[in-house]
Amino acid sequence: MVYYFEPVLKDGGQCGLQIGYEWSDWHSAESGWGLKLAFEFEGLYLGKHSPEGVMPIEPQYLGTQYLSFDTQGYALLATAMLTVTTPWSQRFLPYAAASTGMARVSLSNADSANPSEPGINHFNSDPNASDTASALQFKLGIKSKLSRNLILFTEYRYLSIDSTRYTFGPTVYPEEHPPTDDWDVRMGKLNYNLFVAGLQYRF
Repeated sequence: MVYYFEPVLKDGGQCGLQIGYEWSDWHSAESGWGLKLAFEFEGLYLGKHSPEGVMPIEPQYLGTQYLSFDTQGYALLATAMLTVTTPWSQRFLPYAAASTGMARVSLSNADSANPSEPGINHFNSDPNASDTASALQFKLGIKSKLSRNLILFTEYRYLSIDSTRYTFGPTVYPEEHPPTDDWDVRMGKLNYNLFVAGLQYRF
């Protein structure tokens, strides 16, 4: 049986590295507006945070289990970016981007607690698991040229990682709890709202 729950995310950090290519801009000499297309590969590390969730159990008389765990992940994304040049400034440039790729999510120290069974972690024999899922990202930002080669950027990102599935170990408490099978758990989508700042170096 596969149990399903929706996680509630708490605070977490992230960092990343990107490499790409930007083509020469197309612009209108009359209006001063222009567009630049870029393509990037990006690796993201999603720092450790501690989601919580509720997992209904069947049959219902067994109650509800409350899940908590530490999670961290990695994502590899391919990104298409469009930068806008305006007639007002060639130094401050707004942009939008969309990305697709894959993410690896790892859960550790998982705890599945039922208030009717205090002191029992139903995943106690193996509380760690990982899975891979598709990922989508959208971002909006603005960048500023500090020099010919150095650019400062700040942006908002929405990152969504598709539903993942994990297998945790059985409940093993001799003389305290009946033995169980492994726990198969499906977690709903992970959605991140991120605010990022960084530096780009252009060759």
